Amino acid sequence: AFATERQPNKWFSGLPDRDYDTIVLLCTKEDSTSFTFILPKDFCKKYKDTFSRSKDQLKFNIINRRGNFLLSLSGIDNPDISKFLDYYDPLKS
Repeated sequence: AFATERQPNKWFSGLPDRDYDTIVLLCTKEDSTSFTFILPKDFCKKYKDTFSRSKDQLKFNIINRRGNFLLSLSGIDNPDISKFLDYYDPLKS
């Protein structure tokens, strides 16, 4: 999923509502700085039921709060996905 920064330090993107082993979120700032988050299988499985959904789409709201990247989820605390920044291991197998 790809998103450009619409508001400072906030990105919004979506993917078709399917079961994913790995999700890659590409976020680009207005100054062309980009962030790549690779959410591994265990994360996807754990949070699958709390991803935001709308019209057969999974919705991803990412917020950068003082260098910590949070994924906004329905009804629970927003997990910090900073550790998945440039985390390419799930794509190697």
